[in-house]
Amino acid sequence: MTVDDNRELIVGAFAAWSRGERNAFRLLADDATWTIAGSSSMAGTYRGRDITR
Repeated sequence: MTVDDNRELIVGAFAAWSRGERNAFRLLADDATWTIAGSSSMAGTYRGRDITR
C-alpha cells in the first residue's frame, strides 16, 4: 500500500465512524497499544481493538 492508499483507508474509516456506520478501531492491529490523553472517563491506555478495560 502507498501512503495515499493508507490515508484514504484511515479517512474513510473515520468518516464512516462519524456517521455511526462502522467501528474505526477495527483498523488497529490485534496487539496495538493506544492512549487517550486527558481526564475524561475514556482517558487511559488500551490494548488491541477493544475499547473496554
